[in-house]
Amino acid sequence: MKVIKVSLNDANQRIDKYLKRVLPSVPANFLYKLFRKKDIKVNGKWVKENFHLNGGEEISVYISDVQYEDFTKTTKLVERQTCPFEIVYEDENMLVVNKPAGILVHGDEEEKKKTLINIVTNYLYGKGEYEPNKDSFAPSLVHRLDRNTSGLVMIAKNYRALSVLLDALNNKEKIKKTYLALVKGVVAKEFTYEVNLVKNSRENKVYVDDSHPNRKKAITYFAPNKKFTNYSLIEATLLTGRTHQIRVSLASVDHPIIGDDKYGDFALNHQFKKTYNLSSIFLHAYSLSFAGFSDDFSYLNGLKLIAKLPLEKVKIIEELEKKSAK
Repeated sequence: MKVIKVSLNDANQRIDKYLKRVLPSVPANFLYKLFRKKDIKVNGKWVKENFHLNGGEEISVYISDVQYEDFTKTTKLVERQTCPFEIVYEDENMLVVNKPAGILVHGDEEEKKKTLINIVTNYLYGKGEYEPNKDSFAPSLVHRLDRNTSGLVMIAKNYRALSVLLDALNNKEKIKKTYLALVKGVVAKEFTYEVNLVKNSRENKVYVDDSHPNRKKAITYFAPNKKFTNYSLIEATLLTGRTHQIRVSLASVDHPIIGDDKYGDFALNHQFKKTYNLSSIFLHAYSLSFAGFSDDFSYLNGLKLIAKLPLEKVKIIEELEKKSAK
């Protein structure tokens, strides 16, 4: 029998999901067989797989020492490294980095190693804040950015933080996300735009469709930041959180984002690539503002984080300002 002590960081999750983290190599059918045979107990009492942990419990798992060693082995390669990205904010619960364009947040079929989550995991391992063979919780992304979008990304360091921050993202009053985008045309004044979107997973694209039964409402607040001849740098604040919401919304009002290879003006994209060597979409997750948190996360209230624009994008803005001044 092996006894596993549950930390407070692992509270508020199902015991089966917790054990899958603690025993990353345990076969799922074997784990659930243990539950059926009543070979898993919490504080001496048999529990089912949907039992929710509060933290501080002792879990007794009736397996041998050899099985425990086999089940705790991990194939994930972790190296002690420093973080190559700008760390905008860090505390005991979360890390916020300024992700460069071109970096995947999670691996895909073509790239599995050089990803944001792997780099952050290596960084926290190097600091001694994460041990892959001991900790049940691995650093986890709170939200995602597309590969070619730069800017702020939140990473939770423990299960409690992940749960609180995910809940807060669903309440736009608690975490406000604002982006900067360079768009075609002059945006003269602020406006709130509402549109119905339908996602085509096979194409990985989103379409405007007011009649589709699976349509989802997307609402975005837009405000001009700088105006140039034929272009605008605008702020986009998400009031809902839909896939490609900002990109599709702007394209549908004839203000496509420069460099957008899915919804943009392809001839204009080619022109910016040739003239300014723009290698990605001009969309940047610029700021995160926090409010309305309670209890042990109330310290975040009033916090506002800003991510600087990448240098290549700063230079484009400076060039457009010079041309507009002539």
